[in-house]
Amino acid sequence: MKKILIIHTFGLGDFILFTPFIKVIRKHFPSYQIDIFSFERHAIEPIRYCNDIKNFYIADSSYLKSLKIAFHLRNRKYQYSLVTTGPSPLKLSLFSKIINADTIIGEYTKLKIPFYKYQSKRNVNKHFLHNNLKIVKLLIKKSKLINNLKPTFFLKGKIKEIKNNLIGFTVGGGTKSSPRRWNVSNYKFLIKRLSKFKNIKIKIFLSIKDKHLLKYFRKIQSRNIKIVFTSSIQDTAREISECKYLIGNDNGFMHIASTFGTMLFLIIPKTYNKYNIFNFPYTKNIKIINIGAFNIIKNNEVDTVFKTIVNYIK
Repeated sequence: MKKILIIHTFGLGDFILFTPFIKVIRKHFPSYQIDIFSFERHAIEPIRYCNDIKNFYIADSSYLKSLKIAFHLRNRKYQYSLVTTGPSPLKLSLFSKIINADTIIGEYTKLKIPFYKYQSKRNVNKHFLHNNLKIVKLLIKKSKLINNLKPTFFLKGKIKEIKNNLIGFTVGGGTKSSPRRWNVSNYKFLIKRLSKFKNIKIKIFLSIKDKHLLKYFRKIQSRNIKIVFTSSIQDTAREISECKYLIGNDNGFMHIASTFGTMLFLIIPKTYNKYNIFNFPYTKNIKIINIGAFNIIKNNEVDTVFKTIVNYIK
């Protein structure tokens, strides 16, 4: 059987921005086996239950394990390997070289990569999703395609019905994401203020990487404020799917919510000066609240965010 290998670097959110193209590849290669090679285990959760994918190969963020997998995949003799857009095109090209598919496809940033048969230059002024589109066009050899570029999260079973009075908060992203995270004390005050509205229910979503925040937010847990903390991204995604609104910083849970049509309020703190809107969730249902754009003192940040949200949802 002929085979295609899709290679992805890091990030659940970044991979969600590739999901619109899984069905496109299947449509143009109906008889091919499609496999995934990912550097992070949680990154493949959006497509774990996608019937178009045959095998998953996970490196668990280990370069040594990545090399072992690459040499293993070399023996599987892929007809195509395709590298998704991401932070390290040159590093990924080395793994593509080891795997040695008949046709290697990917992107470059400055200089072209010699052993790629087809490659596109990343446009830093275009969204990640559109850079992925350019790469996929090289695979299917079509200059025009795809009207619906909607990211997808493949849930096992049915999604929950959206509850109009349910507001979600995603305040984490792990300790490495602290520069792009609004201060957790600000989140606490904002949650308490919104919880005073009649009939409002609030869920606070914390990932395993946010375990250090669990004790802090348990202090404000109440009948109307629930904490969702689980190692299962599938279970978390199901809980997110019933939220009418999701408030938080740039992280994977925001990308998950975008696939369900949830209205997003994405908070950009003053500490996140180098944020890039081109890898934010791809959705029309998003309001970006850039704290740095407001001429306010720190004590009034919560007021500014609170008023922005309330003016929208009231």
